[in-house]
Amino acid sequence: MKHFCAVCGTPIFNTNPEFYPGFAMLYLGTAALNAELMPRANVFCEYKLPWVDAIDSIKSFSQAIVCGA
Repeated sequence: MKHFCAVCGTPIFNTNPEFYPGFAMLYLGTAALNAELMPRANVFCEYKLPWVDAIDSIKSFSQAIVCGA
């Protein structure tokens, strides 16, 4: 079941008491302190894209590079 903000309609979290009792699947972008949250489980891993596990091994940038700025 999806839960939305009563004011703006933004999806905030999902629950599924039948398959994941006691768990809420939070959209991290909706939490003010998202850097302090630590996931306790991954769900739907069978559908993840094949490159997800290799993300830590690719080049990363701390910020966007703006051309011509």
